[in-house]
Amino acid sequence: MIKNAHDAFQRTDGSVIFNSGQLISRVHGPDKCHGDVCPIHKPTNHKLRGEQLYYNGKHMVRRVGDKLMIDPDDFFYRQNGEAILRNSAVCGKCGDEIESKGRHDFVMCSCQAISVDGGLEYLHSSADSWDNFINTSVVVKAGDDE
Repeated sequence: MIKNAHDAFQRTDGSVIFNSGQLISRVHGPDKCHGDVCPIHKPTNHKLRGEQLYYNGKHMVRRVGDKLMIDPDDFFYRQNGEAILRNSAVCGKCGDEIESKGRHDFVMCSCQAISVDGGLEYLHSSADSWDNFINTSVVVKAGDDE
């Protein structure tokens, strides 16, 4: 194992083990990072360093207590100034909680009153009445204290 930072260990086969225990295969090497900052190879000294690090399929996130927070060094967060961590809603009619997990993952509740789409790429939703739509999505924007 090759230690690159105290939060992530890159193994000789190219996979990475995070301090959370999560194993990710096919991770870029230290010479392939986008820019001067990388949560794996070139992390900054931010206040979340040392918290459990995870990859959620799009973003690098940290578990702080029972909350997931975006890693300040996440590439897409730094590039776009925001990150979608969850794309979901609860239906006020049937009570279903639905979640879109992929880019074109269109999901409707069982009574078909509400829908969500876009996964962690974009937020798209519809409802027969917005009174039935309870947004439970989590979006972090640059400058948020959370």
